[in-house]
Amino acid sequence: MRHTILHYSVGLLAALGALLLATSCEEKESELGSALVDPATLYNGIRDTVYLEGYTIYDDSLLTSDYSEAVIGRHDDATVGNTRCYLYSQIAISDNNGLNITEGTQVDSAILSLVVSDIYTTSTATTHSLHIKIHQLAEAIANSSYYAGDTVATDYSTCFYDGTVDVENNVQTLTLKLNSNIYDLLVKPGQSITSSQFLEDMKGVRIEMNDSDSEEPVVLTLNMNASNTRVTVYCSKDSATTNYSFIFGHQVGLTTKHFNHFKHKFEGSTLARFATEDGRNDTIGGSSHCYLKPMGGARVVYMLDTAWYNNFRAKHPYAILNYAELLLPVASGDTTTLPKRLLAYKGSGRDATLVSDATDGARYTGFDGSFHTDRNCYRMQIVRHLQQLLMAGTDPGTTIAIDGRRSTPRNAVLNGTSQTDRPRIAFIYSE
Repeated sequence: MRHTILHYSVGLLAALGALLLATSCEEKESELGSALVDPATLYNGIRDTVYLEGYTIYDDSLLTSDYSEAVIGRHDDATVGNTRCYLYSQIAISDNNGLNITEGTQVDSAILSLVVSDIYTTSTATTHSLHIKIHQLAEAIANSSYYAGDTVATDYSTCFYDGTVDVENNVQTLTLKLNSNIYDLLVKPGQSITSSQFLEDMKGVRIEMNDSDSEEPVVLTLNMNASNTRVTVYCSKDSATTNYSFIFGHQVGLTTKHFNHFKHKFEGSTLARFATEDGRNDTIGGSSHCYLKPMGGARVVYMLDTAWYNNFRAKHPYAILNYAELLLPVASGDTTTLPKRLLAYKGSGRDATLVSDATDGARYTGFDGSFHTDRNCYRMQIVRHLQQLLMAGTDPGTTIAIDGRRSTPRNAVLNGTSQTDRPRIAFIYSE
């Protein structure tokens, strides 16, 4: 069952000394030091607080193709379940001019370089063993969009890499020496091959990392836009040496592709309901907690109570919101595992759109969905969003999701309505 707001409280507090009374739903910045001042103190008016109840839903239809970052590895979490991250990628000629390599050229080595933008693990070790496997795909990656649940048939009999490499926490580039199984696919001496024919022959690769339960849960975030994320082939003929660079993943201007597949194991976790197809069409009530799980896991929806909503609109038909912020307290304030930022969307389904406040470049820094350690909560300004909800006459729901949820394993457990520190909207309005 989907839930709605259970409680609200109204209180008129003594107004703080601040700027002139604001008369629009746009927040006002102070002239000096705005980044150091809580924006809620910049307004006089009637202060109100609405307590929310949310519910957790499965984050279906998460597009993952051709984003600037991709992830590989495994993340285990006793609360929200385990996730494995697989990368499917094309290897392509670096331009549309094809390839023509002199007959008699020999391949000396082929190196896959992956630029690493983040390494995530709950281990306290400084060095991590990464067991990586790279297989050829059995069919080519299509020129279409791919989602978190999509896969491409893989030829597990054709392996380009199966080895273990040790990396430090500050690893910047992962360098893998591919085996000779890939040589004939990359280089065809004496043949003139077009870019499209190369893609058709190569098909693409699937990468997995630390897939076994006996291996350390580690997730690498890869920079797919980096120029050094590529395959380099070193060749020789007689006494001359040459190297060729190939695109790995996506490059602007070319129709090369990559995407992530995420496989979740929800059994035994608080999200066990999502372990079945039928359960993924259901919701998990948020009386105790709500759950944000990235990589196509779970998101949260909050609704405005119908009775409160109708009552406020009837009593304050001309109310102008001067300030409004969404406060989402968390069960644990561990900043080493929490997402850095949350986003809000208008709506609860696949067609949910980013709230208008989130596109405002002049928002107060720190009140844009970031986590505040002093308050143990995420804070987000939603002035225009709440104003629009009050003017619209209906509430389609407000969806909360992790910013960058395609490229991070970090999750969050949000307090529910039964907690003392509850999710709420605090706002200031004038008549």
